[in-house]
Amino acid sequence: MDVHNKWTDLPKAPSLKNLTEGRFGELKDRQHAAVQDLTKAHIQSFDQAITDGLSRVVGSPCTVAS
Repeated sequence: MDVHNKWTDLPKAPSLKNLTEGRFGELKDRQHAAVQDLTKAHIQSFDQAITDGLSRVVGSPCTVAS
């Protein structure tokens, strides 16, 4: 592979094409398993923070510092 030709057809400016198309944000019928595995831990920790964390905050006595 000629390295020089690899870098000659680059766009002159960044493109927001993928963000401005009409289908942005819609989930596809089939998603990549690697991406799901990568984000699974983050989603589970967020879910735990919402369920366990908020229930602890709501159930804990309120103290006011003087």
